[in-house]
Amino acid sequence: MTQALVDSVSDLGPATPKLRIENVGKEFELRKGARFKALSDITFDVARGEFVSVVGPSGCGKSTLLRMIAGLDVPSTGSIEISQDVPGRSPTAVVFQEYSIFPWKSVEENVAFGLRMRGEKRKDALVTARSWLKKVNLGGFEKSYPATLSGGMKQRVAVARALALDPEVLLLDEPFAALDAQMREVLQEELLEQWQDDGNERSAMLVTHSLDEAILLGDTVVLMSATPGVVRARYDVPFERPRSPHLRGTKEFAELRDLIWNDLREEVLAASRAREAADKG
Repeated sequence: MTQALVDSVSDLGPATPKLRIENVGKEFELRKGARFKALSDITFDVARGEFVSVVGPSGCGKSTLLRMIAGLDVPSTGSIEISQDVPGRSPTAVVFQEYSIFPWKSVEENVAFGLRMRGEKRKDALVTARSWLKKVNLGGFEKSYPATLSGGMKQRVAVARALALDPEVLLLDEPFAALDAQMREVLQEELLEQWQDDGNERSAMLVTHSLDEAILLGDTVVLMSATPGVVRARYDVPFERPRSPHLRGTKEFAELRDLIWNDLREEVLAASRAREAADKG
């Protein structure tokens, strides 16, 4: 029932996973004392520099798991540990599905916000913010306000704000789901490029409903079952980095997508049957 930050070198050794999720479960209390089990006995590791994509049917607890890793909620059972390689480094930073930037702050002030909350001087925080805005193709928009930005630009700001914190683990909760299909692919490609340029110095976990997105970005795809969510399968993504977006059009990509979809489809149908039974009950 814990979420902990540990000194990876002194406490657990250099081979320790960056993120360890062990026997994690989550229950919610409903009305009249009833309880709902969202997650059950989730166990897997994320290695240093590994990008893990998590897929599963709607309502299986993917986002709940991510929120617990971020420290925004606590497990009912089990433990979550994040190994800290750099003292003072932020353990996590999150990019959410909804536009989570502050409308009253300029673009550069939004990106600098987390750094300022961490105690950095305003001047230094803004220098870092401007650097990251250039990296996400928003150079020249530093003084703009969110009301003047498109949806894709707002999510670029959110990504820059998260990366500016230099987190041990980057958490992405369906960050492009609200965008149209074309812009979604553009931002997937930009994130892929940024991740590869970063030299895999951090780990990442992506929650998504898109198998194409999961495979293109991930080193590993974790499939969760229908509620209560458990890890049904884990797939290695065999494509070497750096990757090209053209990978989507290859036979090997399609074969891996079909393999995962065949298993995911069973869980989607199981979730649908469970909802129908609950409605009748």
